[in-house]
Amino acid sequence: MPEIQANGLRFSYVEAGRGPLVLLLHGFPDTPQTWDATCSALADAGYRAVAPFMRGYAPTSVPVDGGYQSGVLAQDAIALHDALGADDRAVIVGHDHGAVAAHGAASGAPDRWRRVVTLSVPPGGALLTSILTNLDQLKRFWYMFFFQHPFA
Repeated sequence: MPEIQANGLRFSYVEAGRGPLVLLLHGFPDTPQTWDATCSALADAGYRAVAPFMRGYAPTSVPVDGGYQSGVLAQDAIALHDALGADDRAVIVGHDHGAVAAHGAASGAPDRWRRVVTLSVPPGGALLTSILTNLDQLKRFWYMFFFQHPFA
């Protein structure tokens, strides 16, 4: 399995194809294998699909500082873009907490991404509004609050 250094970590990843980068960020409790069919389809369409094991998922290295916040995940995506030699034709795709990372990477480095595709989690402002105004939506996101506590 290939590895690359980015943002102070050694990332393992799966990839398929050649062409402009499509960076595929998995969610919880998923792994890069979530994207197997997508990688194949993107490779057939002329893209280089790369799905890293995100921070906190073996065999990617463990951060010494214990940082797993959304902002750090976004920084990882930007650093992976650079380490993989991508250009402004790159596309970032994220699912679940990968979507949060994709939103952050697009906001933090908009010049690096031609397109941003997210699944399951809307941008932060829309998410916050829906949680604060809709009790049913708040109940659906119970796990996000649970995993932010030390006892989790």
